Amino acid sequence: MNRRAPDRFVVTLETSKGKMVMKMLRAWAPLGVDRFYNLATHVIMTGQILPGREDKWAQFGING
Repeated sequence: MNRRAPDRFVVTLETSKGKMVMKMLRAWAPLGVDRFYNLATHVIMTGQILPGREDKWAQFGING
């Protein structure tokens, strides 16, 4: 799980409150976007979604 993320990509999360669309820009936070990309790709490919764990979120810093 250490692949380089694309320079730009869009992620759509479907939540109980509706859809949330996130535009990821690697130039703004390369390490955070790479990590998010790898985690999201791993979950999609392996189907490891945790039922009943909607309250868990990841937070990344903002590159100054």
